[in-house]
Amino acid sequence: MEAWGIHPTFHISRLATHEPNDLLLFPGWDAQVYYDFGKNPEKELLVHEILDHIWDLDNMLWFRVKWTAGDLTWEPIVNVNELIALDNYLELHAVKNVEELPHKQIPSTETKPGQKKWTKRGQKTPHTSTKKL
Repeated sequence: MEAWGIHPTFHISRLATHEPNDLLLFPGWDAQVYYDFGKNPEKELLVHEILDHIWDLDNMLWFRVKWTAGDLTWEPIVNVNELIALDNYLELHAVKNVEELPHKQIPSTETKPGQKKWTKRGQKTPHTSTKKL
């Protein structure tokens, strides 16, 4: 470009302060607004279905939840007690309330959120597959 007499410099007299769009001169020409694709802190995840349930040693009921995103988590009864998916699960098991569900204990290969899992050496390791909402 320099061969054509065009140089990547300009004179200070060409600078001007920025003025936002003048709606009188250009009505309806709003400045372009970009959408923020960041995470929405208000987003609620949807439950696809409840797959299973267990009773822990403290006699607390936990449900295996499949989310619409495909994730699987164990959720306590307080997190699912108002879901339609729970009503469907109870109907599937032919019971009217959660107290009538069979008392299955936690399988030894799985842990629920917050529970410590024993390794082969006898050391506890934290369970890390909880889902944050």
